[in-house]
Amino acid sequence: MQKVTALEELDLTQLDAVAGGSSTEWAVSTGTAVALTVGATAAAAPVVAGALAAAGIAAAGMAIYYALTDEEQASAS
Repeated sequence: MQKVTALEELDLTQLDAVAGGSSTEWAVSTGTAVALTVGATAAAAPVVAGALAAAGIAAAGMAIYYALTDEEQASAS
């Protein structure tokens, strides 16, 4: 059986957690996303710029994941 992933909107508490992340993982993935996005704007080749932009989006997604995971762990303890 295939695993089906559904997209969900973030509620206000989750948005606060994402905006105020404080873990090392959150900081690294946010910094990586910013660096890749800046690199995409500076790249001359469209293929390279697209690859850097896609990687920046993936890194930003990981930042959101880490921020929400840290918030869930903090509220569970």
